[in-house]
Amino acid sequence: MQANQTSYQVTEGNYDRPTSITLIAILLILGGGILAVTQLISFASLTDASADIGVPAVLLQGSIAFLGILGIAAGIGAWTGKKWGWWLAIFYFAYAIARNVNALVSINDVVNLLGAPGQGVASYYIKYGFRVLWNALLFLFLLRSETVNIYFKTENTPKWKAAAVVFGIVILLFIVITNLV
Repeated sequence: MQANQTSYQVTEGNYDRPTSITLIAILLILGGGILAVTQLISFASLTDASADIGVPAVLLQGSIAFLGILGIAAGIGAWTGKKWGWWLAIFYFAYAIARNVNALVSINDVVNLLGAPGQGVASYYIKYGFRVLWNALLFLFLLRSETVNIYFKTENTPKWKAAAVVFGIVILLFIVITNLV
């Protein structure tokens, strides 16, 4: 009887990570890691660019560092099946949706400020539109997938409330950041 209980406990834990969660965790860790490394490599260039776009260097560098750390932490939490990992991941994708919607809305302002890019403005609408769609699909998957709910033990978490909370925090962040600029 004791051997069966031990076997049951081992196989019923969060050791059977779904492939979809594995891929999302890898995506988050790699994305966050690449962002952090890129920031370190181009720290001086980003500081110089902040003056060109009218954003304080501390705010630009802090935002990039925040996204890198958030991606890594969300990926680690997703990999290990922690509920906080699920919360960080849905926040990450909600923030990505808002960030890319903001980029879509701001394309004309950027073109007026810096001039039209060589490859044309349409490519930016396509790029940021695709990013909004991609992040929205990942966000919805994390909220609606039964496999995800079982893995993270979020079956009893009201998903519409979770979405409202993370988007509320994102909106609050955008308001605070906008007032700092």
